[in-house]
Amino acid sequence: MSRYLTLSALAVLFLFPLVWSGYVSLEEPSNYLEMARFGEGIDTYATNSLLVAVMTVGGTLIVSALGGYGFARFDFPGKNLLFLATLAILMVPYATILIPLYVLLGYLGLQNSLVGLSLVFVMFQLPFALFMMRNAFEALPRELEEAALVDGCGTFRAFWRILLHAVRPALITVGLFAFLASWNDFFAPSSCSTTDRPSRCRWPWSA
Repeated sequence: MSRYLTLSALAVLFLFPLVWSGYVSLEEPSNYLEMARFGEGIDTYATNSLLVAVMTVGGTLIVSALGGYGFARFDFPGKNLLFLATLAILMVPYATILIPLYVLLGYLGLQNSLVGLSLVFVMFQLPFALFMMRNAFEALPRELEEAALVDGCGTFRAFWRILLHAVRPALITVGLFAFLASWNDFFAPSSCSTTDRPSRCRWPWSA
């Protein structure tokens, strides 16, 4: 009984500031109306953020799963050097990478576009994601993959049907980190725009 009382007291202690902030914000409901009408409208901003987050999560999962599997299961010249070079991106300051990326996106015609912004986020997430997925695949016994190959599965089919299901916790972790990073970031979206209206980020094929 005392344990539940302690947990309830802690819940009230941590939730009270959030409840109080919400209550105080409702004293001036016009603030919410002004926020909804600001700029292009909150629906545009929310849609842009959601699309970028979805593309970031999808791109990060695809590249990190394939890359992590390759680093964990295949031997090729320069494998460790390439992996270390990928991890070295973590040591480069965030702001200094955005400037060359901004120029590169201009050459590719992806400035001020949702696709270009999502590619930037995918690049920033890849070092951590590759590290996670490589460790996850290396933790799996090779006998699991060999048994699938003996049963007639090809390499890709064994990867898709067997190994991906076995590393599902790592995939969920990578996906959550990628979603939170893209949803909460402000600096990169404000830098992707070539105009004073960054909310109008477009698709690369749109006018």
